[in-house]
Amino acid sequence: VGKLAETAEATLDHLMPGFFAHVAQICDATGNVVDARNEPMSPELILRVLEKLEMDFDKDGNLIPPSMVVSPDIFAKIAKLPPPTHAQNQALMDLLERKRQEFNDRRRRRKLP
Repeated sequence: VGKLAETAEATLDHLMPGFFAHVAQICDATGNVVDARNEPMSPELILRVLEKLEMDFDKDGNLIPPSMVVSPDIFAKIAKLPPPTHAQNQALMDLLERKRQEFNDRRRRRKLP
């Protein structure tokens, strides 16, 4: 099992940089990029990222959280953020309400076979 794990790890180390480079190209081409311009990590920056995402909701209107992949460095920066302020929480709630409306609009416009 040890050799198999080593081989798998080596394969991932080789493949993943190319995979993420390809994903980055797609994101650039579709405009799904937030350029932080060396800004420090902040709740406002995270909201700008969330604004770019298409979000889905269940039949009761509850958010189905999107999956996000970040580097260990970015994850550590997010984990070190202080708890959000009331204003930051309100901004998130406002964003989610807009995303819920967008979701409902998409559902109304979809064409069923």
